[in-house]
Amino acid sequence: MLNTEKKPKTSHTFEKFVSIANAILCLIICVRVVQMLRFSIFPLPGLYFLELITLCGAVIFSVFSDRNEKPYDWGIITWVAAGIFLSFSLLGAMTVGAFFLPSTLLLLLLGVLSDLRQHRNLLIHLGAGLLAGVIQAIIMLTLFVF
Repeated sequence: MLNTEKKPKTSHTFEKFVSIANAILCLIICVRVVQMLRFSIFPLPGLYFLELITLCGAVIFSVFSDRNEKPYDWGIITWVAAGIFLSFSLLGAMTVGAFFLPSTLLLLLLGVLSDLRQHRNLLIHLGAGLLAGVIQAIIMLTLFVF
């Protein structure tokens, strides 16, 4: 007799919840930081905040599109976003970067949960996240110097 019992999708539902909660957290942090500054924000920090909010939107899209389809690896978007958030959090830790550390941890949790649920190679995704973080750090430091 075949076992046709379906497994519960609680993990995927939790991943969806975490991705939406992360986007809301990131949006609240960005709005509060701009309110704390009380002056027109320079273009570069504003662009960083826009980048982070856009990444949260991309993570939500990837989590909702992740259906264990072999040719598409949507989980890597979460790891790339986590690497960029980690880079921003560490390089901007003395200013506003530390506020984004909880969001970074949520993205890392989301990436691990997704990889474990989909039985994906965690090291490849971790490497992609680290590479994205290094590229983000190079961009930030280059723009800081000039």
